[in-house]
This record gives sequence, C-alpha cells and structure tokens, in this order.
Amino acid sequence: MPYDISKFFFFDAEDIKSIAEKQGGEEVKESVELILGVKTIRKTIDDLNSVKKEFENERNKILSDSREYEELNTKLKEISKQIDEKEKKLEEIKNKIKDLNTKRNKLRAQLADNSIQEVREFESRRKKLEEKIARLNSDKQKIKDEIKELSSNIHLLILRSVIKYHLENIEIKLKEVSKQRGELGNIRDRMILLEKLIKENKCPVCGKLVLSRDAEIHQQELEELKKEYSNLPKTRKTIEDKYVRISIRYKKLKEKLEEIDKIRPEALFELRGKFQQMDTDIKTAEKDKAQISKKLENFGVSLVSQLETKISEITAKITEAEEEEKRLKKELDESRKDERTTNHKLDILAPSNSLLGGIQRKLQVLSSLEDALTEYIHKLIELRREELITEASNVFLKLTNKKEEYEKFEFSSESNYKFQIICKDGSKPDMNKISYGEKEVVALSFILGLNKYSLIKAPIITDTLFGRLSPYVQENLAILFSNAESQIILLVLKDMRENGKTEIDHLAPWLKDKIYNEYLILRDQNKRVSHIEKVKIFEGE
Repeated sequence: MPYDISKFFFFDAEDIKSIAEKQGGEEVKESVELILGVKTIRKTIDDLNSVKKEFENERNKILSDSREYEELNTKLKEISKQIDEKEKKLEEIKNKIKDLNTKRNKLRAQLADNSIQEVREFESRRKKLEEKIARLNSDKQKIKDEIKELSSNIHLLILRSVIKYHLENIEIKLKEVSKQRGELGNIRDRMILLEKLIKENKCPVCGKLVLSRDAEIHQQELEELKKEYSNLPKTRKTIEDKYVRISIRYKKLKEKLEEIDKIRPEALFELRGKFQQMDTDIKTAEKDKAQISKKLENFGVSLVSQLETKISEITAKITEAEEEEKRLKKELDESRKDERTTNHKLDILAPSNSLLGGIQRKLQVLSSLEDALTEYIHKLIELRREELITEASNVFLKLTNKKEEYEKFEFSSESNYKFQIICKDGSKPDMNKISYGEKEVVALSFILGLNKYSLIKAPIITDTLFGRLSPYVQENLAILFSNAESQIILLVLKDMRENGKTEIDHLAPWLKDKIYNEYLILRDQNKRVSHIEKVKIFEGE
C-alpha cells in the first residue's frame, strides 16, 4: 500500500486532531484526489507532456530547415512559450494559495489556543450577563406596571362597603321584578289557555269535552282577567325593560365588587419587595459585567481582534488568488486550443508519409490523451466529490449527539474542500466556534467516508482512537464499527494490573459479538522487546 494512502487506513487520535484543527481545505483536497487515484493520473499527464516536449523539439528541428513551415513553427514556439509561462504562473499561484492556507490555519490554531479560549469564555460570560440584565430590566418594568395599576385601584377598597350595600338593594329589587315578571307570564299563559278552551269547547290537554257549565266559568274567569289586566302586553314590556336595566346594573356592580375583592393590600408590599430585589440584582450583574470588561481590556481582546483581522485579510488574498487561478486556467485552455489549431494546419501541410507527418500524428495522439485524462479527472472529482461527502455526512449523523439539530455536513462551496455543518433550519454555524469535540466528529466522519471510496481495499487500523471522544460518540462509533463491512483492527490501551480493564470495556455490549480474534502486545522492559499473544478478553466474557 502506498504510504500517502495508508493514513486513511491506519490512523490515530492525533490524525483526527490534525484534520479537526484545519477543518478541511487544501489537505482534504489532496486527500480526496489521492484516494480517488487522481494523483497517479496527474503524474501520467506530466509524463505525457515530457514525451510531447521531446517530439516538439524534434519537430522544431525539422521545421527550422524548411522555410515553408517557418511561419507555423514560429507561431508554435510562441504558443509553447506562452503555455510554459502560464503553467509556471499557475503553479506559483497554487503554491501561493497553499502557503496562504497554511498561514490561515496557523492563525486559526492560535485562536483555538487556551489563552484565546479563556478570552472567549470571558466574552461569553459578559454576553450572558448582558442578556441577564436585559431580562431583569424587562421583568422590573412589568412589576413597575403592576404596582402602578394596583396603586391606582387601591382607593376602591374604601368603596367596597358602599358598592356591597347597593348590590344587596339591587338584588332585592331584581328578585321582586323577577317575581312580577313570572306572575305576568303565568297570567298571560292562563288567558291563552282559557281562550282555547272556550273556542274548542274541549280540553287541549286531555281532549275531553267541556261541559256548558264549565265553559261559562271559563268565560267569566277570562273576562275578569281581561278587566283586571286590560293592558297586559304593555305592562309586561315595562316590567321586562325594568328587569333588563336592573340586571345590567347588578352585573356591573357585581363585577366591580369581584375586582375589588381581588385587590390585596399586602400584594402591593410584595411587589415593591420584588422590585427592590430586582434592582439589587441588576446592579450586581452590571458590577460583574464591568469587572469582566476590565479583565478583557487587560487580557487581550485586541489580540483576538488582530488575529481575526489577519485571518480575514488572508482569506481575501486567497479569494483573489483563486480568481487569478481560474483566469490563468482559462487562458491556458485557450492557448492549448491555439496550439491544437496550429498543429492541425501543420498536419494538412505535412505529407502523410513524411517524418514530420509522423511526429505530428504522435503529437496529436499525445494531446488527445492529455485532454481525455484532464477531462476524466474533472468528471471523476465532480462525480465522486458529492458521493464522498454524502457518505461522510451519513457517518457524521450516526456519530453526532445533535441529530435533532443537524441535517448534514458538506464542503462549504464547489471550489473548496472546507467542512461546513448544515442545520435542519438551513443555518450554517461558524465552524471556528463549534466545540472541539464536534470538529473531531466531523474529521473522523470524513476519514471513514473517504475510506469507502479508496481504490485500494484494506482493513482499517486505529490506534487509541476512543480516548479523545465523548462517551456518546464512543458508543455510536462502536455501533458503526460493529456493522462495518470491512475488517477493523482496534489498538487500545489496557491496564496490566490484576483485573485491569481496557479503555473500551464500556463498549463491550456492542463489540464483543463481532470480535474474531484478540491479541495482547506484551513488553519486556529488561530485554526491550515486545511479543504478541493471542488472548480472550471481550470474547471470554
């Protein structure tokens, strides 16, 4: 196995740490091209160019002896010179981008340094205090409004007895009117019934015929009622209106009394006590904030600002250099197109059986091969890049402890290989500010995803990988390894004292049924040699 590729099959915690700190970029791009076999194809293209140069020199020698081809030869030399210059510039630009990325990664590492992290912790504490002060001020204003409202209604307590007295009187009147209302309603119903009995001469209820004597009695009763209540509809309307007015007054006074009953004089004192406590809490928080601000002034906020400014400047230079790289590539493609056009003209002029014609055909084949391989690299990377990052993203979602929050992770743009987490709401967290543990999970996911697409198939060997990962991620990784298709060799630490455990004993439930063989590396300190013994540790359980 080539050494460059081996790091994707045999890696340890430090390899994960290295990729986590850089968060992708140029190294990841080289890794992707390496694992896909692109590096070998690029070497093949370089070899083709070397052979092409030899044929071009041979052709130039022939053309220099013939005036007929002198003009085309001169043009070809000029185009070849332009191509060489542009390739040189392109290589310089690539090296410049690589150097700038290295500088930026170093500055980012400085930002991640403990001292800078301490500054960030102070800034975080200050931000939390600012949020606390804002929340307390908001709550304080609400209590102030409650005190104001309660104070404006406290005088109503004096009117309570008066309102209660009036309410009792109105309630008596309401009962009286309600009684009159009921009586008038009964009289109206009786008069209606009597009219029906007289008219139909039989009972509308039981259906029996009414005797003539009964009919006379009914007629007499009806006349007496009509005489006594000659204006019944008007009287009933007057009583109904009176009932409605008294009911409304009664309801309003009752609501006001209920409102007064809710007023507790002691509540006013309680609210004032809360108000004073909040005022004290605000002053304490502002004092703590002022102390932290003072510490930050003395601790080096300016250093963080300087580092972030430098990172921004370098990022701008990288963007500018990448634009220059695109422009040079475009110009190089145009120059190569001119070269092919000029060569085609030479093919037409050169006799098919001449030495020059043979060289031209060979150059044409070499150019076609170069174009085909370049196009193949482009298509291969374009196709596999998305498949690779999708696989790595799937691994990431199996490992992360934020499955409810994260949607996936991907490369931040089509032109670079920087890692970027995507949340389910579409937002993109700042990769420099996520926790270090999350960065390691992203880096590990990338390595495991990349491994799947390697042209070389081999076991994965990890050395003390679990020690730096959180317990949750360790469990998820154990489940992932237990379901892996390829063979996995785990190098783990073991306590050699009696009943000593390994660093992954807590992962036994997921791993022990999948273990095929176990070995123990024993060190003889006296002889300074090590030997391997086959053992049963997990399997023995």
